[in-house]
Amino acid sequence: MEKNNLTAKQWLALELLVEGAQVKDVAADLKLSRHTISRWKRLPRFEEAMQRQYQRKKQAISRRMLD
Repeated sequence: MEKNNLTAKQWLALELLVEGAQVKDVAADLKLSRHTISRWKRLPRFEEAMQRQYQRKKQAISRRMLD
């Protein structure tokens, strides 16, 4: 399965990172090396998807604050 041109593991790593998890913890959870996660973070498609997720998270927080 691919979501925004990311693999399922990449998407899961992205979600964990956006939630504040550290690279070493994401790598351990997904049974990957820290190097792999760090390499993914430098991929343009990963960076773009991560920025979109950060924006969505910020918008959700803003909406909750306005309620």
